Amino acid sequence: MEIFTGDVVLGSGVVIENGATLKVANPEFTGVDQNVAAKAVTGVTYISPSGVKSAQPQPGVNIVVTTYTDGSRAVSKQLH
Repeated sequence: MEIFTGDVVLGSGVVIENGATLKVANPEFTGVDQNVAAKAVTGVTYISPSGVKSAQPQPGVNIVVTTYTDGSRAVSKQLH
């Protein structure tokens, strides 16, 4: 079983959670004047509640740490 917990942060405090769709009637674009490249995943680490790290998810609850090319990390929970 896989649980998607990703959110998309659009800026100014706007967050799209769990794949919801956001429609803006009269968008005003400010502050973006160049293409922004998508970041790629460089690694994923699974950590058990007891702190054991693994390259693969273990049965039960896993804390998933995803590392991206820009050095940022995202942390989520997964029930496997």
